[in-house]
Amino acid sequence: MVFVRALGETLSIALLGTLTAAALAFPLGILAAKTVVRHRLIPGLIRRVLDVIRGVDLLSRAFRSTVTGRPGASFATAGSV
Repeated sequence: MVFVRALGETLSIALLGTLTAAALAFPLGILAAKTVVRHRLIPGLIRRVLDVIRGVDLLSRAFRSTVTGRPGASFATAGSV
């Protein structure tokens, strides 16, 4: 029964993370569209914010593979760029 409770907790965390990401992605995607926002600066600014968010995952994987000293992990990270 411990496994069932842990599985439920894991699934609820995954669902909450997915819903939070979707709730943040929708308005940011609208603001990043050049055809929706009239001001020229806002879509460019939002796109740079999205680039930074997208790069955090790659940066953390590169850091982990460098710290662990596993060359295979470094090559896999470099290949995903």
